[in-house]
Amino acid sequence: MVLLAWAVTCVGLALLFISIRIVLCSHPHEHIPLTGQLDPMPPHAEWTYTVGLVLTVSSGLLISRDVGPWNFVLLFAAVIAAVLGFSLHNRRIDRRNAAGSEGGDA
Repeated sequence: MVLLAWAVTCVGLALLFISIRIVLCSHPHEHIPLTGQLDPMPPHAEWTYTVGLVLTVSSGLLISRDVGPWNFVLLFAAVIAAVLGFSLHNRRIDRRNAAGSEGGDA
């Protein structure tokens, strides 16, 4: 049962990272808000995020005594990875815009 719980956790985390990748690829030249809803949200990103979140949280219910605390640690790490990914994306957009405006003035 523990192996099944870890497998469900891994699948859930993979879906969360796929969702992050879909959002980054669908908005390559736009800022992605760290809070709130992205408008428009890619439809595939919504369902992969939702299913990934449900699988990651529910894996702790399979055998909460052994896996429960760790799936939430991994979920927290996935959230931190998403925030870092979106922040780096936004920073790259800012640098590109700053370099483009400097090049246009000369």
